[in-house]
Amino acid sequence: LTQEDAQLAATHRTVIITTTVAEHFHPPGHQAHSEGNPHYLANSGSHKQQSVENVMEVARESQVENLRLLHQAGVTIAIGSDHAETALAEALHLHQLGVFDNLALLKMWSETTPQTIFPSRKIGRFDEGYEASFLVLQGNPVEDFEQVRNIIFRVKQGFPLSWRETQDSEAIAGHAH
Repeated sequence: LTQEDAQLAATHRTVIITTTVAEHFHPPGHQAHSEGNPHYLANSGSHKQQSVENVMEVARESQVENLRLLHQAGVTIAIGSDHAETALAEALHLHQLGVFDNLALLKMWSETTPQTIFPSRKIGRFDEGYEASFLVLQGNPVEDFEQVRNIIFRVKQGFPLSWRETQDSEAIAGHAH
């Protein structure tokens, strides 16, 4: 990805949906690179493992650079969840990559993503006329991003979810990371 590509995406108001963590969720035995692919790693034993680790590091560096270019160009970025019921694992991985500060990452996750998925609904903001769907966390995720795991209360479309519904949702979210 070049700076020109990122600028073109911004100009055309392209929304990028991240799936940076997808590589970590392949089923057992699945190879990221297979025979017939020009990037197939033909090494064996520990050499193959070292090569896979090298490929993963190059992929990570590429993700960081591409996300940085897109963010600097002003491209709208939403958070995806290809291999999980929630985007928790993706958000935590994006945090680990260190491209976005906590506030930017939270806005992508809680504002941009739902507005991208449901463009005709007024969601993802605390404004008059918007749906009252939100989470109450134990701590401040702007200061400590790990607080996104500590949900203590949920409201969906203005209705508090029961303690049981909150516990069930937390169990589902816990399996996503």
